[in-house]
Amino acid sequence: MRVEYCKEAYEDYEDEDYEDLSEMANVTTVDSGLPFPVWIIYNGALKFTEPDRPHVKVEIDDCRIPCLIDSRCPGFTDNSHAEIIEKLNPEDVELLNRWIMKNYPTLINHWNGLLTDKQALNTLRSV
Repeated sequence: MRVEYCKEAYEDYEDEDYEDLSEMANVTTVDSGLPFPVWIIYNGALKFTEPDRPHVKVEIDDCRIPCLIDSRCPGFTDNSHAEIIEKLNPEDVELLNRWIMKNYPTLINHWNGLLTDKQALNTLRSV
């Protein structure tokens, strides 16, 4: 099962994180060209505690931080991780923004459930 696979692969995460990991697809640094992994998610998988704005999650220091999918002004949406975001190299943040803008059609179609994880992962381009 997918959740069991995630439990084996991510043993260090808390129990409540397993379900979230099983509903997100991981974009590796090799595939994205970014210095950190990105997790893509579709809107139908969200729990009531998630923001309803289209977003991906960026994994930094073992935290998955929401980042808005926006074709003109992507950016971090979670102020509870401000201390981590502030430590980021500004060039890395700009690179993430460029990656989101470059892949906007794929990311937003995946968010809206028009693309499967596999379709989205096969379509995303590196920066």
